[in-house]
Amino acid sequence: MYRVLIVDDEMYAVKGIVDGVDWERLDVIEVHEAYNAQDAQRILLDERIDLMICDIQMPVMNGLSLLEWTKERQPELRTVFLTCHADFGYAQRAMQLGTRDYMLKPVVYEELEAVVAHNLKELGDMRIASTQTETFKKYYQLWQAHKPELVQSFWRDMMKGEDGGRRSKLEEAIAAYDLPLTDRDPLLLILLSIEAWKRDLGAFDEELMGYALRKAAEEVIVAGHPGHVMEDELGNMMVILYPGSRADPESDPLKTRCESYIEACGRYFYCDVSCYIGEAPSVRDIGLAYHMLLETEYGNLKRRRQVLFCGTRRHEARAGGSISFLHWTDALESGHAERMDELMQEAEAWIREQKGRRESLAQVYHGILQVVYYALLRKGISPGLLHERGLESGPAEATRSSVHLKQWMEKVVASVLSLSDSGQGEHPEGSIVLQVQRYVKEHLQDEITRDELSEHVHLNPSYLSRIFRIKTGQSLSEYILRERMTRASELLANTRESVSSIARSLGYDNFSYFAKMFKKVFQTTPQEYRRSRE
Repeated sequence: MYRVLIVDDEMYAVKGIVDGVDWERLDVIEVHEAYNAQDAQRILLDERIDLMICDIQMPVMNGLSLLEWTKERQPELRTVFLTCHADFGYAQRAMQLGTRDYMLKPVVYEELEAVVAHNLKELGDMRIASTQTETFKKYYQLWQAHKPELVQSFWRDMMKGEDGGRRSKLEEAIAAYDLPLTDRDPLLLILLSIEAWKRDLGAFDEELMGYALRKAAEEVIVAGHPGHVMEDELGNMMVILYPGSRADPESDPLKTRCESYIEACGRYFYCDVSCYIGEAPSVRDIGLAYHMLLETEYGNLKRRRQVLFCGTRRHEARAGGSISFLHWTDALESGHAERMDELMQEAEAWIREQKGRRESLAQVYHGILQVVYYALLRKGISPGLLHERGLESGPAEATRSSVHLKQWMEKVVASVLSLSDSGQGEHPEGSIVLQVQRYVKEHLQDEITRDELSEHVHLNPSYLSRIFRIKTGQSLSEYILRERMTRASELLANTRESVSSIARSLGYDNFSYFAKMFKKVFQTTPQEYRRSRE
């Protein structure tokens, strides 16, 4: 819908145009009339006019001066000039002011109608383009705001072995997320492991502090180099350094930055942290490098507040016959036996091609072990279950021959597939959460530490805290406190033991502290709780 203004000091000329043009066909809903420039200015100030048909020669203020005035206020206004004289100077000035249409009187209405239709179409197209541009800007800004989440999701998929199978798809993703690398570029990975909190933190406080630790890692470890800090699906903090950051992974600058980060975490964020550094020969190998870091951290029960370098295994290019186990993760987690059979057959065929070479057999052994650890931890099951079942054979024994490796592989895969998604089916003893919960219930009277629990389930303390929080929504300290206070509430309600005696039976020598913790959980004192149950 458009609005038109006709300006001419000759009233009959204005009326002739109003009556001579089919405005309805042009989608014009209002036609305003002005008989001098001053009247036109008042209308232009009060109404939104889309197109002005204006005589050039008028008293006091001519059409060109009126157009100059409108350009300062309504730059999008389209103008068609009318004149009795074919003066090139007029036409030239009109074009300088942005008007291309210049018609001689007397006007042929059909021609004027065609000129008006052309101008209104151009105006409509410009508005559509402007709307589309604004829409694009809005979505572009929205995309930019969510870009960090999208990049994090991309790296999570790559670490799981997804989206990296087809090179073309990987290249498209790298271009879409504007990452400064190619699919063949090497990467450095750093796993930041929170080993202990020096203050008692709840699950929410841990998440908040985790955010602060990631931002600190951006400032201290990435430190302006090309790279990204993210959180994986297990709650690990990961630093990915792009090719522009590459040097010897054990080089002093990177190690020094990690040591500075460890010191800052202890001083400002009340936690002990270790940095595990590994490398991926190419972007497509990041999944294997990631699993190697998890395996290294999982097996570290003693070393704290250190920079640890993961033993990097360089692989030949895929064209040379390398094998990837990253697609095993989903099949192991989902218990998809048919898909697992296909993947095992591919692995067995590759093993036969290697003709018993120990280096190749070792590669298969470690690749399987890494994805098995990852799948078990994702399920909340302790990888120590493999040791308990005698399946965690050392590489020397499992890789003695192709036959030994095949037998070990079949047993390990069968054992993992037999577990339910929750880890609480046929083998409840395998569930990390159930083992921890059982241990806590049996030792409520003792001082229970995270290190003690981690040794019980044969799992790195940092891993244990993350898995427990992911599976229960509580921190270990919150769970232990609630279990103790729940036991206290049962004793208060069902026995005549004194409150101080109940406190001592649960390991609290300080009665005031016990009462404070009880009120924290039940919002009432132990005495009031007992009276309410009598």
